Amino acid sequence: MDHHERHPYAVLVALFFLPMKACDDAGTDKSSFAHAIMTFRSRAGREEPSDPHQKFERFFVALYEHEGDRRGDVWFFDVMDKPPRRGRPPRIDPPKDETRRGLLTLDEMIREIVKAYGIRKPPLHRVGGRRSERRRLACEAPSDTDGEAADEEGDAE
Repeated sequence: MDHHERHPYAVLVALFFLPMKACDDAGTDKSSFAHAIMTFRSRAGREEPSDPHQKFERFFVALYEHEGDRRGDVWFFDVMDKPPRRGRPPRIDPPKDETRRGLLTLDEMIREIVKAYGIRKPPLHRVGGRRSERRRLACEAPSDTDGEAADEEGDAE
């Protein structure tokens, strides 16, 4: 991973896909899901251009359902969050103005990536004495009121 060495301001995000059943295979030890989170945590959290080049800014494990009525459902879990040792991670409603923890929808995960991008990139460039509108829009995460409303499980109504 020499991309950060050549492009220190690049924002790299990793997605690692696991079936949801990886949360349920623990027995007496931790689940495959919890093991993956702990393994990949050391590869995430790059905050500054001077941080180790081998790290990603963000790293998510995508949990997907591949059987039954929920086939095709995908949730995302930030490796910097604490996973349950056994079982499926919950979807936690955060206090107002705090980041959601636990399972994230695709839109919520994208908001987290956009935030990382907005934090990393150098100040806005001026174009003809004005701020670049395209750059400003690229750094704004979609608001919670954009698009369709979501029910408790995060599915569109």
